[in-house]
Amino acid sequence: MKNNVCILKMSLKNFKGIKDLEIDFNQNTNIYGDNGTGKTSIFDAFTWLLFGKDSTGRSNFEVKTLDANNVVIPKIEHEVCAVLSMGANDGTTPEEWEFKRVLREKWVKKKGSETAEFTGNETQFFWNKVPLTSAEYDKKVNMVMDETVFKLLTNPLAFNDLNWKERRNILVLLAGAVDNDDVLKALDHSQELTKPQVDDLIHLINGKLSLEEQRKQTAAQKKQYRDELKAIPTRIDEAKRNVPQTLDFEAIQKDLEVWEKGLEKLDGQINDKSKAMEAVLEQRAELQKEMYAIQSKIDLRGDIITKRIKNDNRVDTSEVDALKQDLAKTENLAGQYAANIRDAKEQKDQLENQMAELRTKFEELNASQIAFDPNAEKCPTCHRGYDPQKIQEERAAAEKRFNDNKKAELQRIRTAGQIKKADCEKLTAQILEWGPKHDELKENAAELQKQITALGKTDAAPVDVPKLIAETLAADPELIKLKKEKQELEAQLEFVPTVDNSELVNLKKQTIGNIDICKTKLAVKTQIDKANARVDELLAQEKQLAQDLSNLERSEFALEKFIKTKITMLENRINQKFTHVNFRLFQTQINGGEVETCDTLINGVPFSDANNAAKINAGLDIINTLCDHYGTTAPIFVDNKESITKLIPVQSQVVALIVSENDKTLRIQ
Repeated sequence: MKNNVCILKMSLKNFKGIKDLEIDFNQNTNIYGDNGTGKTSIFDAFTWLLFGKDSTGRSNFEVKTLDANNVVIPKIEHEVCAVLSMGANDGTTPEEWEFKRVLREKWVKKKGSETAEFTGNETQFFWNKVPLTSAEYDKKVNMVMDETVFKLLTNPLAFNDLNWKERRNILVLLAGAVDNDDVLKALDHSQELTKPQVDDLIHLINGKLSLEEQRKQTAAQKKQYRDELKAIPTRIDEAKRNVPQTLDFEAIQKDLEVWEKGLEKLDGQINDKSKAMEAVLEQRAELQKEMYAIQSKIDLRGDIITKRIKNDNRVDTSEVDALKQDLAKTENLAGQYAANIRDAKEQKDQLENQMAELRTKFEELNASQIAFDPNAEKCPTCHRGYDPQKIQEERAAAEKRFNDNKKAELQRIRTAGQIKKADCEKLTAQILEWGPKHDELKENAAELQKQITALGKTDAAPVDVPKLIAETLAADPELIKLKKEKQELEAQLEFVPTVDNSELVNLKKQTIGNIDICKTKLAVKTQIDKANARVDELLAQEKQLAQDLSNLERSEFALEKFIKTKITMLENRINQKFTHVNFRLFQTQINGGEVETCDTLINGVPFSDANNAAKINAGLDIINTLCDHYGTTAPIFVDNKESITKLIPVQSQVVALIVSENDKTLRIQ
């Protein structure tokens, strides 16, 4: 970056509303003119020359000159050229660099057209009259000054147009960061913090989080603790509401013991009854065992008689069954052949239709001829005919393309037809092969059906086998004897006595129910104990949260005190570098909290509330400090200079833009 940049001269041609202007600059140059005469355009021209933007930072502003109807005047070049002086502070002779940027329109006359058409803009770049590319030009400009620094050093309002965080970052770079140890020493000297607070502060500073992250984390934790503390009374009240009504648990416990003793007595009585029932059950079991044995004999005898009768009257159907199986297989195979023949005929019909379509398409294409459009042989604009030789060549080429395409398409149709014809012939052969086989199978099926029908005819009367079995079983002497023995055992079983303990069982169920009721009531005591324990737990949690919140607020106070002290030290360090302005880096809120900011103050008045003259002089004071920081100066453009009685001294070149109603054209002084 070069030091002490000044404008020696600048020329504008067709830039915005300025047709042709040349300016020779001194260390202090005043430019007078009424509103609309182009004062600001000079500042815009200088920034556009270097960075392609106007003085407000816009890159899409209108550079071109407009006519009285606000329409761009075409086919003229828009040019800004300036000679800059750049000298170091080491006593060496300043260098002079000339920069020039030209915006020109591109007009192209297309083939066959009598007028040129606008196709866009192009920008040309020159340094010391040497043409450069855009990248080369930008590199030369950056050797003079960075664009961001240029804005801050040339416009008194630029610094305060930044957002407060950007302003603050620049000021911190100017003054240098304040060391944490220095802040701790200042706090220790002031004795504003207790030792636990200092310990908390050192722990926070040495942690992995930044101070700002610590503040955010602390604020989040405080909110969490307060929300939890706020919710605890409600949760305690809810726990108390869930406590069941207290009962006489001592009396209930005594009742439980009485019922449990009664249950034990009932179990003994039921056990005695059960022993008496065992002998009865044993007698009944013995009778039932004999009955089951006799029933098994009855079943066995019945099965023997039934099987004998069925065997004596069984009819041999093996031959008929075999014929039926052969018939089913024959009919199934005949059906498959019929389906295959039907599908083959359908496919053959489709192929014959497709072959007919291909023949029609082949005949139409074979008879087609190329046709030429007479209108295509003359100019559509002047209707003058083209060169006959050229027309003949184009016709011959077109006809060749047509014939080649026609020949290829005819060959494709012919090949497709041949494939379909072969497929059709194959299907015809299959139909001729499958037809006789199908007919033969149908004849075989008819013959098998005749044989089955013949075997089914007989002269003997059929035997009613179920009736014969029933009559034989009813008359069998052995079965009659066995059934009589079973009936006698059933009669004996009816006279076996029974033992009833249902009354004792029902009483036991009632006793168990009363025991369950007592246990349910006693469970209420457990619920009460749990609810009371929950209340105690919530109270302990409330106490711990309150303590945690207190510790957190103690750490937060120390952290806020540290940050405030650090910012105050930073403010003092920064404000020492300025003569007319001060900076406020934090602001006290209504609730007493401190929030970071970066406000420019002019004699205690915020920059935004000051008048124009105060703002300009404040900006010049800031520029002076920035020039010292960056080690360079640049031309300062002061707009509305007429409202300022006196500018503070600056080391930079000053270009004042002054509204003068008497000057209808620009006047340079």
